[in-house]
Amino acid sequence: MHGGADKNCIKFINKMNLFIKLIFIRMVGVIEEIDSYLQYLVEKYFVFHELAELDEANTIDDIVILKRDIANDIEKLTDDNMIGLTKTVFSKFRFYNIDIKDKIGGFGSRLNLDVTEMIYLHYKKYKSLNSNSKRENLKINHEIDTNDTYFIDSLDTITTHQLQSAFGDFLKTGTNKDSFRYEYRFEFKTRGKKYKFSLYDYLNDNNEFYDIHDIFWHIASNTCKRDIIHLFKDSLITRLSETDCC
Repeated sequence: MHGGADKNCIKFINKMNLFIKLIFIRMVGVIEEIDSYLQYLVEKYFVFHELAELDEANTIDDIVILKRDIANDIEKLTDDNMIGLTKTVFSKFRFYNIDIKDKIGGFGSRLNLDVTEMIYLHYKKYKSLNSNSKRENLKINHEIDTNDTYFIDSLDTITTHQLQSAFGDFLKTGTNKDSFRYEYRFEFKTRGKKYKFSLYDYLNDNNEFYDIHDIFWHIASNTCKRDIIHLFKDSLITRLSETDCC
């Protein structure tokens, strides 16, 4: 009798452990998705504390700062919850577009609470498009880490207009202390392997940045294999030619 009770007790404990594990996995998934979304926001826009001076040196690029000042009680990833999170972040921090018409890549208009739903739904669509293009050899992926890439080549035949038409806005990854400002990040799959590629701008010979529409784009990668680099460049040029209309 006692043996049967012990077995039932063990089954109950195992079920509870599995239940707790499933809850933990779901919580981790929620946290990771929120982190990914916040990272998207700080890379796509200029973000400031409410009281910070409007200077690029004061922009926030670490999501830890955002998370420190917002209470996150999201237990389930729904559109309403994520839009609510967006409104909370926008009410505590100032968000500005990157002004692509400014010669030094300055601040555009400030974003208000009216656009928070649109911003999240745009992010959701962006994620969906990335997910649907997994079979493609070349795909934009602004969530990968390109710190392990290095300069391999330069491109003088493509324009910022072409890149924006094909891949949307670039990332604002450089700080006021860096020699670069903007970046596109790619995953390139060929011959059964994945490689990282980055397109970025850089200071010219006069130690100045190019006008945003005249940027001389450079290539960085985590591979120096010439055949892989050649295949990437061919894929990139093909993609640009398919979307370039002017």
